[in-house]
Amino acid sequence: MSVCVYCGKEADTREHIPARNLFSITANVPFITVPSCKTCNSGFQMDEEFFRNFLVSILYEQSQSATILLDNSVARSMRRKPALGLKMFEQMSLVDYYDGFGNYHGKKTAMHIKPEDHARIYRVLDKYIRGLFYNHFKKPIPKDWSVEHHWLLPKFEEKVVHTLKGMRWERVREDTFVYGFNSVPETNQSVWCMIFYERPLFYTFVVDPVTASKRKMMKPS
Repeated sequence: MSVCVYCGKEADTREHIPARNLFSITANVPFITVPSCKTCNSGFQMDEEFFRNFLVSILYEQSQSATILLDNSVARSMRRKPALGLKMFEQMSLVDYYDGFGNYHGKKTAMHIKPEDHARIYRVLDKYIRGLFYNHFKKPIPKDWSVEHHWLLPKFEEKVVHTLKGMRWERVREDTFVYGFNSVPETNQSVWCMIFYERPLFYTFVVDPVTASKRKMMKPS
């Protein structure tokens, strides 16, 4: 009997990693699927719609795939839920964009993310990491382990660039979703990076309780 990788109950369906709604065309996409129960499968839908709309709204200027979604699926989503669309646009603004070398690249769209939006984004990231972990290690993440997400902002990216270069990279579709990971042999503790619409955005640690405690002690107060 297979078990749901999210709650541990009996699995009676399969969950796509990443969500199908991130793709403008799903034909011939080699989706990863993992065992899931129907409750968990349906429980992510609202957050995944928000996550898709959020990514597309901040990345459409640099991604043709994101632009296609913005003009089609996301536009339909906004028409169905105008309050959600209004909320997202109120959180968007134009800012000066500088690369890691201090070079100015003009104005870019930025979104001011509220705490409740962070929580929704992290729920989707949890889903993806738990699914990817199962796909590669053939077991769910243990319940007492920590899954710690970080935004891959320029300063943080500078700290981990050597790790990114040494990762094993997998491509579901080059223009939409790419991920990389490294793991500690035998323990399956691991570090992951997820790239959406050709932009590396999130860096995630999956560690046991002892390692998680040590990481907290090492963080500056």
